[in-house]
Amino acid sequence: MPPPPGGSYPPPPPQGGYPPPPAGPYPPQPGYPIGPQYSVGDAFTWAWNKFSRNAAPLIFSVLVYAVILGVLWSVGGALLTLGQQSESTVYEYGDDSFYFFTSSDLNSLGIVVLIVLSLVHIVVMSIIGAAFLRGLLDIADGRQVTVGSFFRPQQLGNILLAVVLISLVESLAFCTFIGPIVIAVLTWFTYPAILERGLSAVDGIKAAFEIFKADIGATILAFLVVYLIFLVGAIACLIGLFVAVPVAALFYVYTYRKLSGGQVSPLTP
Repeated sequence: MPPPPGGSYPPPPPQGGYPPPPAGPYPPQPGYPIGPQYSVGDAFTWAWNKFSRNAAPLIFSVLVYAVILGVLWSVGGALLTLGQQSESTVYEYGDDSFYFFTSSDLNSLGIVVLIVLSLVHIVVMSIIGAAFLRGLLDIADGRQVTVGSFFRPQQLGNILLAVVLISLVESLAFCTFIGPIVIAVLTWFTYPAILERGLSAVDGIKAAFEIFKADIGATILAFLVVYLIFLVGAIACLIGLFVAVPVAALFYVYTYRKLSGGQVSPLTP
């Protein structure tokens, strides 16, 4: 069943400055109050409904991004082999028994390649995240989406800076296992806050933290559910990820909207 016609909801806002959508059925609300009657069950029902009504563009965009990442990782792996130095040791036992032990370490070239690849990975993942999330927010607003809706990255400068800042803090917290996870939860809503409200990187991180504080329990529960959805998709021979990724992402958008005091489009019959 096709998604509802675009005429049912207000047109997209102008791109300059990324103001909130004009007054209409589903405008995000100012501030970050506790989301009205948020429930995980409602979030999953909404996510599955919107996925089923927009399955073709969602799955195709995930497939394209998977190919892009696959090529990136393959090239990166090949380049890393150029910066490795291997040493082999032969251990002998008597006249006929022996075994080999080989160790590999990165040389200076390998370290440089690893740093460059890490930076490229951050940039590419930020672009993909911003572009895909933009299309998901359109779905939440009740707008009709196409494949192109998921390839329109916005606010890249602020998104990239926010990712770098969060990554640096996570690196400092890496000495404890739970540290990076805590930082990830506290800043979970940074992307949509920046995209919808046109915030700077720092203000986007602050906004994400305010949303987290509005309902700590719901945020943590939703965070765990999203990763559970990913896990189920991965168990299903990885093919399930083409369903799990968009469903989890829609679940995330619903959670963001509700906990930030915003609204989402109603279920599509």
